[in-house]
Amino acid sequence: MRHATLLVADDFYTSLIGKTTLTGIYMDDIVIPHEVLANQLIFFFIVEADPTDLFEMVTLYVELPGGDKRELRLPLDRFIPSRSDKVRWTIRYPLLFQMPTLKAGPIISGS
Repeated sequence: MRHATLLVADDFYTSLIGKTTLTGIYMDDIVIPHEVLANQLIFFFIVEADPTDLFEMVTLYVELPGGDKRELRLPLDRFIPSRSDKVRWTIRYPLLFQMPTLKAGPIISGS
């Protein structure tokens, strides 16, 4: 079975040993009372699949209200598999929006 989870946060850090830190995670709807220019938003995708049903390609996609979009194709051959990928294959990857203009409306995302 394939599954994707999306977290939205204000900032993202990764350490040299692979630890990820997300700060300012939005746990519910992002409330936008009026149009505002944000410093950045991080859309952090967690994409999982059974090792017997791997993706050939993963494309991360986000479109904000007003049409600002980002799409990122991940070259899966560059990811180094770990032992845990034999049980449940997983990619965790951030998609950055710098200086987005935030407007009211639904955010469209996918992987």
